[in-house]
Amino acid sequence: MNNNKTRFLQFLRLLRPHQWIKNSFVFAGLIFAHAWHNGFLVRQAIVTAIAFSLTASAVYVFNDICDRKLDLTHTKRKTRVLAGGFINTQTALLLAAILATIGLILGFLVAQNVGLILIIYIILNIAYSLLLKRIIIVDVIIIATGFLLRVLAGTIGIGIPPSHWILICTFMLTLFLGFSKRRSELRYIGKTLVGPVKTLQGYSKNLLDSLLILTAAAAIISYGFYAFHQNKLYTVLFVAIGISRYSYLLVMGKNNGLDIAHDLFYDRILLFTVLFWLAGVLVVSDT
Repeated sequence: MNNNKTRFLQFLRLLRPHQWIKNSFVFAGLIFAHAWHNGFLVRQAIVTAIAFSLTASAVYVFNDICDRKLDLTHTKRKTRVLAGGFINTQTALLLAAILATIGLILGFLVAQNVGLILIIYIILNIAYSLLLKRIIIVDVIIIATGFLLRVLAGTIGIGIPPSHWILICTFMLTLFLGFSKRRSELRYIGKTLVGPVKTLQGYSKNLLDSLLILTAAAAIISYGFYAFHQNKLYTVLFVAIGISRYSYLLVMGKNNGLDIAHDLFYDRILLFTVLFWLAGVLVVSDT
């Protein structure tokens, strides 16, 4: 019984369910289009988020398969399910295929556009795992594009016209978060790593600091344009505070940095800022 429970937990670890919070980007269309009162669209968005969660887990499994040898040189990642040998590669590959298949079926059941977006997401991440993650700047652009696809699935995918400013803001914000992760990884070199990290070749502290400033400013400005035209201008304050708080935690080394989902729940100020922003958007929209 204990062995079955342990094996189940290892499979669960492999799927990284705590990362499913990233798929909340699917609901951006409902929030900004004030469509959360439309039961049909809400159900479509929920199924789309589930489809993206399953597909994303398939991508995580495939990425872990590709990285299992490199993870053995990392003092933290060497305990990952595949690197630690808790589950064999063949079983993991089969699991990834099943998850991707179910995710695609759900996506196409919602709408053809959702299914096509999921296919693009899978292809993009396969290319990322095999090659693109080793090309500086491009690696983070691919990560940001993954979030943009989530927003598109929750807008165009289910029939909600997206705002161009929200798409730009989403892309810039996720670029900021992607470069933040690289900045944290750079900080850990020499402390938790034994082998080389190909993903970080070409990056430097000064380069990443410049990119962080650029993308943070672009995210705040693009959101400001959207908020101005939608009578939500005061919500810009929460966006600015959230980005500033995350930057502070990053620079001071007070966050994990390697896991954005963990950082959001770890820091109460950051979490409450996000909740206040969400409340502000909903309240302003209903007045």
